[in-house]
Formats: sequence, C-alpha cells, structure tokens
Amino acid sequence: MVSSILLLCTDPDGFFRSDQKEWSDLKIPAVIVFIAGIIGAIFAYLRVPVMMQIYPENLRAAMGIVTYLAIPLGFIGVFLEWVVFTGILFVISMIFIGKGTFTQTLAAIGYGFLPTTIGGLIDLIILWTYLPGIQVSPVKDVMDIQSAIMALTNSPVFQITGLISIIFLLWSANIWIFGLRYSRELTLRNATISVGLPVLVYIVITLVFMGVFS
Repeated sequence: MVSSILLLCTDPDGFFRSDQKEWSDLKIPAVIVFIAGIIGAIFAYLRVPVMMQIYPENLRAAMGIVTYLAIPLGFIGVFLEWVVFTGILFVISMIFIGKGTFTQTLAAIGYGFLPTTIGGLIDLIILWTYLPGIQVSPVKDVMDIQSAIMALTNSPVFQITGLISIIFLLWSANIWIFGLRYSRELTLRNATISVGLPVLVYIVITLVFMGVFS
C-alpha cells in the first residue's frame, strides 16, 4: 500500500502502467477524496468566525445559517468535484477517441486528488495558525459585504494558501494526465491536452479571485 502510494507520487506513469485491476477499484480513491472532504470541511469551519465578523450585527443571525452551510458543502463539494471533473475529462477525451469506462476514469482521477489533499492539509495548518490574528471590521452597508469578502480573500494568509493550492494542483494534474492516459487509452499528448485545458481555466479563475490581475 505505502509502496504503491510512493510510486503514484514519484512515478505516476509506472503506477498506472501496471495491472489496471490493481488501481481501477474505487475504494482507495474514495478514501483519498473522503480525507480531502474532511480537510475542506475543517477549512470552511475555520473561516466561519472571520466571515461572521464582516456582517452587520442585525444580519449575523440570518447570515450565520448560510455561512455555516459552507462546512457540509466543503465536504460534499469535494465528492462533487471528483465526479464532475472526471465527467469533464471523460467528455474532452472523447474527442481523442478515448476507450476506457467512466468508472476506470473515476478511479484514476480520484488518485490524483492525493497531492491536492496534501496541499489542503498544509493550507489548513497555515490557516489554523494565522487566521485567529486577522481582525475584520463589520460593514455598515450590506452593499459593501462583497467588497469586504474580496478584501479578506486578498489578505496575505489567503494569498499564500491560494498559491500553495495551485502548486499542489499542478502536481495533481501530472497524476491526472497519466491516469487519464491509461484509463482512456490515450496518447500522452492527448491526455495532456485533455487535462491541461480545464486545469488552466481553473488556475486562471483562481488567480482572478486572488486579485492577481487587478
């Protein structure tokens, strides 16, 4: 088990080139995504007290319900991301006459969540350490809530965690390329294009929200 995970991280081509029956089972990928979901939920939980400080006092009770919904959504969202992202790659790879099944592709993409899970854990530690020190003043006008949230997102803590997420996403993308290559029987070039396009779009959107282009 440990040796397989090490092989996945250091030589994804060798990992997926091995007997497909060894990696096409969904159990291990589901565990990886489950852990990522737990981290996502904790990440959302840590953000809630800070987000609550932004809202005017007369709105905190109502907005608190919405804000706390981010915790279960942080967990469920990772599973949705796994299925939706697999679907996107599955459809794109159809252009290149991909032959593997959706289940095999789902398993391969699930393994690729391992680096982003590690990155999420690092982000969690950073957030746990520095978020309590962030002071946020409540807005007086509800129209200013979005601007206040954007300002918080552009704070150094969230900028650092965002950059870390991008770095580990690129590592995940490397695993996804080989996973898609062998699960859909593609050439390395076609697998790279299939994975690279949605990942590039996601990175650009992330950088926009981080205010890099502003």
